[in-house]
Amino acid sequence: MITDYPLTFSRPEAYYPPKYTYYTSSVFRDYGVIDWVGLASVNGEGHFTFNIPNLGLETINLYIEGMTADGQLISDVKTVRLSND
Repeated sequence: MITDYPLTFSRPEAYYPPKYTYYTSSVFRDYGVIDWVGLASVNGEGHFTFNIPNLGLETINLYIEGMTADGQLISDVKTVRLSND
């Protein structure tokens, strides 16, 4: 079922993540942004690949938001434990 949502989007702009003095600070933990990926799509197996810069963090939250091919909205948060090898 496709539903019309009163949403409009402008063309994607380049995203420049802010530079933080400390990636372990409470400000970064509560409000920090590492990156944003626009116009993402999955491959034939349903996978999406991306890189996360090594900032020495043990975990990050991924905020996943978008729309499926059939018009369903997606909004989810996943906490990921990182390997800092």
